[in-house]
Amino acid sequence: MTLKKSVGEALWREKEILALDYLKERLPVLPTELTSDAWLGVGVGVGVK
Repeated sequence: MTLKKSVGEALWREKEILALDYLKERLPVLPTELTSDAWLGVGVGVGVK
């Protein structure tokens, strides 16, 4: 079960608004909505062996 499904649609929308407001204060460009998808990234260090 995803976080979005476990908290319900109404609470998810409330938290989405709060999160976007927070991010708008700190980041210049934002997505138009939040999703429950998670993306993992791997960084590659230059010169690291």
